[in-house]
Amino acid sequence: MPAKKKKEFNLAGFAKSAMEAAQGTVGQENVYVAADHDKRQFGFHIPTFALRYLINNTVWPLQRVSSCGGPPKGHKSSFAYQLQRWVLDAGGMVTHIETENKATSDIQKSIVGPKYMDPNSPDAWRVSFVNTRTINEWQQVLTKQHELLQKVTEDSGSKPCIPIMWNIDTLMGADTEEQLSKLKDTGEAMGRGYSDAPMIISNFLRQTSAVLLGWPICLHLTHQEKNAIGGIGKTRAGGIAPDFYTSIDLQFSLGGTSAYSKSYKIDRANMSGFNVKMKVRKSSIGPSGREMTVPFIWRFLDEVDSETGEKKTRQEFQFDWNAATAELLANMPIRSISDIMRVESEQTRAGKVYSSDALGVKKTSPLSGAEFGAALEANTELMAALENHLVIKQGQLIGPGILD
Repeated sequence: MPAKKKKEFNLAGFAKSAMEAAQGTVGQENVYVAADHDKRQFGFHIPTFALRYLINNTVWPLQRVSSCGGPPKGHKSSFAYQLQRWVLDAGGMVTHIETENKATSDIQKSIVGPKYMDPNSPDAWRVSFVNTRTINEWQQVLTKQHELLQKVTEDSGSKPCIPIMWNIDTLMGADTEEQLSKLKDTGEAMGRGYSDAPMIISNFLRQTSAVLLGWPICLHLTHQEKNAIGGIGKTRAGGIAPDFYTSIDLQFSLGGTSAYSKSYKIDRANMSGFNVKMKVRKSSIGPSGREMTVPFIWRFLDEVDSETGEKKTRQEFQFDWNAATAELLANMPIRSISDIMRVESEQTRAGKVYSSDALGVKKTSPLSGAEFGAALEANTELMAALENHLVIKQGQLIGPGILD
């Protein structure tokens, strides 16, 4: 009897069969060759160079969890409002979940903008504000929203091509239902001696980080820091799960009174501000450790009501991202960007000013940080060369066809 002829092992065929088997287990959309991984990553546009440099990407990632933490009054919530604004400008929607019942509407209205915060605006429906009493409640809100999104997708036959932001402010700003029930029953805010909140949050994030894959959703968390046990250092409530599941985590802290945000062409009597320090505490899309300072400023503006003619004064708040860009480049080692541009700064009695021959801003006619940064953002050719030189990743924008 002739010997059976041996077949050679077909690696390509085996690899294809292995992928098909995996697709049968977790779904076809969740299995692809590793070379296509970057094609599956996307986000919404970041309009400011300062933040693009900080996270080393031109987009804020979707289908991911992000977070920021720091001490009270560190403007973490203000940063969340800024992300919300950019999501809305990209045509998306926002669900803001408030757990502490202390949101500052003036700041949110200023940063998010009247286009989305005016009750009479046709776009007002794109921002919803949800007050929750317990951790269980905000988890149920998000779970039901995702279930509804899945149903709408199944009915329409296509996934949304716009960004969606879920913002929880703050992560541990509420008790669990068990703790609230204990308070109602006994009148005492006491439990078993430890909180079940970290376990509930951990279980939720474990499931959510997996279901976000393939959906244009960013779950953004804000944390409050507190003194660690023993009084040495700081810690964040909620256990280790939030740190584990976040793709980007920014550390916030307050600096002194802002100097370089104050334009010498603006009435400084109506303007105040503080420097907000931001540092990449953890990142899976770029280097950790990068840091910058962003002025957070507010002005008192006089306006006349068009209907009543009554004079009113309102407060306006904003991050001065353009000033942050100017200061970031002025302090960057010359060798790192000297082939593209050189930025010089000078502290004057009227405020800090900047110049750069590459941008056509002479030392004899310098600009404030706000003006300099705006001029640089408008110079698309110079900006592209600068980002290419600094190897800032040009992330893929969410849009039609991305999730097909």
